[in-house]
Amino acid sequence: VAIARGNTIHLYLNSLQPSMGRTLEKVRAQTRLPGHLLEVGEEQILLFHHALFRFRVSLIGEEREELFRDVALDLHTGWATMRLEEQALRLYGSTEPAVGRELRLQLSLRQAYQAALEKLGGDLAPRVNAHQALLESACHAEQRQVIEHYEAMIARLQAGKARKGADPERIDAKVRATRADQELRRQDLEKRYRLSMEVTLTQLALVSYLKATVPLRLQQGKEVRLGVAIWDSLAREGYFAAVS
Repeated sequence: VAIARGNTIHLYLNSLQPSMGRTLEKVRAQTRLPGHLLEVGEEQILLFHHALFRFRVSLIGEEREELFRDVALDLHTGWATMRLEEQALRLYGSTEPAVGRELRLQLSLRQAYQAALEKLGGDLAPRVNAHQALLESACHAEQRQVIEHYEAMIARLQAGKARKGADPERIDAKVRATRADQELRRQDLEKRYRLSMEVTLTQLALVSYLKATVPLRLQQGKEVRLGVAIWDSLAREGYFAAVS
C-alpha cells in the first residue's frame, strides 16, 4: 500500500557507531544461546536492513479513537521491535551505504508486513481488551435498563387480561410484538457497543544501518549450524540468528 501511494523512503544510518569488543557478552546477557557453542569467529561490522511500517489504528466503539504505531522488522532474522517509534522516520537519509557487506535476507516485504501485523496485534491486545471490557460493561448496564423497561410493559399487558372485556388474543399479540421489539433493541445495543479495529499501512521506510556481529558455529545434538550473535546499537538489543 505504501509503495503504491509513493509513501516510501530508504534511509542509511551512516552516523551510527556500533560498540565492539563485548558483542557476544552483551548478547548472551539478554538471550539464551541454544545448543553448545563450538567456535567463535572474529567480531565484525555488517550492514543490516529493517522494514519500518507505520500503521494507523482505528478503534471504533461508541467513539472512534485513532493512534499511530511503528513496527520495525529485521529482514535478515524476522526480529521485531516497536521501540523505534516516531524518530525512526526522521533519521538521517543518505544515498551512500556505510558498508557494502550484507547478511543474506530471509524475509520478503510481504512476509515482513504479515509479521509486523502480528507484532502490532500482540502489542495492542491489552489496550483493545481493556477497551472492550469497558464497552461490555456499559452495554450490560444499558441492557438491564432495557430489559426492566420491556418486562414492565409486558407485565402491564398481561395484567390487562383480567380486566372485564379484555381480548386475550390481542393482548398476546401485543406481548409478542413487545418481545420482538425488545430483541431488536438488544441486538442494536450489541452492535453499538461492539469494538472493531481497522489497521491501515500509511508509510513504509527501509532502514539500513550497521550492527556489531560475531560469527558462531553451533551444535545442537548432532546438528551443526552456522549462526551469528548480533548487537543492535540503535535498539539496544542483542539476539542470535541462524545463517545456515
